[in-house]
Formats: sequence, structure tokens, C-alpha cells
Amino acid sequence: MAVLLLNQVENLMKKKFTWEPEVIACCIILHARSPGTYKYMRQSKLLLLPSVSTLRSYIGKSTGGVGFTPIAEKRLTSLAAILGEQEKEVSLEVDEMALDPKMEKNQTMG
Repeated sequence: MAVLLLNQVENLMKKKFTWEPEVIACCIILHARSPGTYKYMRQSKLLLLPSVSTLRSYIGKSTGGVGFTPIAEKRLTSLAAILGEQEKEVSLEVDEMALDPKMEKNQTMG
């Protein structure tokens, strides 16, 4: 939260806003949880927040498709061949979103 507040103060002094990676990540989550709240906070200038198009530039495009990549499918098939029947019983639920490489975790933050 401190990074968000510091970024707010820094951006008040600038003509073109810049965003810390932690702020972008937080905004992506906030927008995903409640687009209406994000829009309200941004339009009311309650907080200076990146535009939705800026957030999308970090997230990238999603086809919304489901299923496995060919590599993952091949790996699962080879694993299934060596596992016993009881070992094969699983429940799998994955939700993946790729971020721009510049959003890598800051190693000093832990």
C-alpha cells in the first residue's frame, strides 16, 4: 500500500504518469475483482490509477480458450502411462494469466 501512496505523490508532480510494477499488479487485481469500482475510483480521481488500456498492455491478449498446450498434454500423457490407477485420480483447476516480463517479482521484496 505504501508504494501506491508514494506513486500517487510522485505522479502529482508529473505531466505523464509512471507506475511502479507493484502498483500495476495491484491495479490489475483490483480491476479484475471489480471493474465498476476501478472505473469509479479512476474517474472520480479518488486515486490516480493507470488506464484500463495500460493494464491490458501488461496483461496481454487472452483468447479465453480452455485446454492444455501441446507440450503440457504430451507431458500428462507420458505421466499417465507410468502412474497407477489410484495415482491418476486428481482434480485439476488452473487459472493462468501471463504478465509482461517487466512485471517480474522484485527479489528484494521477498
